[in-house]
Amino acid sequence: MRPKQIISLGFTLLAIGGCLGAPSDPEAVTSKTSPLTGGLGNGSVDVDFSNCTEYAGFVPVPLANAAPFVPAGYTVALASPGEANAIVRVAHCASVVIDGQATGAGTVAQLGVNIVPPDGTGDINNYTVWYDTNGLALSQALRRAGIDAAYDPALIYERRPDRDGATARLIIANGLDPAPPFVIDSQVLIPTAATQAIDFTANWWQTNRGATAEMASDFPNILFGAESTGVTIEVVPGTRLEELLGAPRGTFVGLSVSNVIPAGHMHVAPASP
Repeated sequence: MRPKQIISLGFTLLAIGGCLGAPSDPEAVTSKTSPLTGGLGNGSVDVDFSNCTEYAGFVPVPLANAAPFVPAGYTVALASPGEANAIVRVAHCASVVIDGQATGAGTVAQLGVNIVPPDGTGDINNYTVWYDTNGLALSQALRRAGIDAAYDPALIYERRPDRDGATARLIIANGLDPAPPFVIDSQVLIPTAATQAIDFTANWWQTNRGATAEMASDFPNILFGAESTGVTIEVVPGTRLEELLGAPRGTFVGLSVSNVIPAGHMHVAPASP
């Protein structure tokens, strides 16, 4: 699919957004059981990723918008008085290995709210409101471990480096089902030869029907891109994602980075917020 077709598809989704329904239970997330993905369990899973790139960014939102999406037991991290950060993280990896079994390439999209570390660990902690992946095996494994991961074969991620070696065009779009549809189409700064690798840990949490699971990821040699300004996300009016952002369009501020992840390991297991 060509970039123009991708963006045309994305804005078609935006135009028909009024037809989408929105669940009222903030803890339910999608809570949709599919014959492909199955119900939620309380097991554990280990996932190894390699040769990945990602975009991660904060959209500042009123605390009153974010609070209904975060269940009791968690504390929303404040960006400033009365303001929280919604977070969007999308990554594509050339290799995804689940409990030792190679499953090929895969893309994931995680959307949620930045929170205070529930257990005092991690460089960043977020509450997972939506998790989409185009990997069927990954969605099934995460659901068995208690994460309401949706299988989204239409999830698109493209990062096309420019000739200068320091910038790229980033195109991200997801499908109409599962919700919520969104589109990112922006220029970003990417790591260069001078970028220093660091060790970074990220914890994503989710509670469903009283049971909590934590996705704890370690990236031992991640390369962070410089802060990219002017990156925006377009969402569908009338959806819960617009309720979180407070508008059909948001701009990433405070954290807006396009990174390279040579390798990462994620352990998913039951936890207590």
